[in-house]
Amino acid sequence: MKNKSSQSFINAAAEFENIERILLYFKVSNNLINEDLLKSVTKLKSFNEKMELPYELDSQQEKEFLEINYYEKTLATMMYVRTMDNFENYFKEILAEIVTSEPRVLKSKETEQLDFILSFSDYQSLVNAIAEKKIEALFYQSIEGIQKFFKEKVNVEIFKDKSEQINLLVKQRNLAVHNRSRISKDFIRQFPNENLIENMYLNFDFDYVEKVVPALYKIINELDYEFSDKFNLNQIEY
Repeated sequence: MKNKSSQSFINAAAEFENIERILLYFKVSNNLINEDLLKSVTKLKSFNEKMELPYELDSQQEKEFLEINYYEKTLATMMYVRTMDNFENYFKEILAEIVTSEPRVLKSKETEQLDFILSFSDYQSLVNAIAEKKIEALFYQSIEGIQKFFKEKVNVEIFKDKSEQINLLVKQRNLAVHNRSRISKDFIRQFPNENLIENMYLNFDFDYVEKVVPALYKIINELDYEFSDKFNLNQIEY
């Protein structure tokens, strides 16, 4: 039996799956490298020699180059940011779908500049851009603001009892992007129970990303059924 969902969910699910596939790929690659370390070192030297500026490799550096854990923090941070961007993008895209079905959802006292409106060649592009602007602004403010918007405009409780956890995940993403994961005084103030130390760094790893992806997938999967049913959105089999 095939499932049905909105196009927004299919887009997000595909991205979540890519992250999980990358994590699995790293595990397999690391295992294969360790099975035949000598062969891997030979390959490393061969590729290194072909670089425009080759590294001067000693035995310790060769070992570091071939250990996935050496890159784990950087790679996990990149995947975490991509995961949270994907989560946020689902709400941008689903809001655009909802507005297409029910344009009054975006009705407000806010105004848009005429040159902004006229920069779009069709109505749907304008709607998508306004929805995107709205969600981006909300995600950089507070989870409470996002929940309030969807509750008042869409009449759906989106995060329910998970709002505190989602808020932490989103703010960690912002810290990773805008402050190189360095913990600020304001971040500690917002999350006093996380035992954080100012000027230290958030330490992302593969296990953390591996837990976050299915948790966020579950949230949007459940919401998508509700949005689709409530606004009679076009559903696609997958």
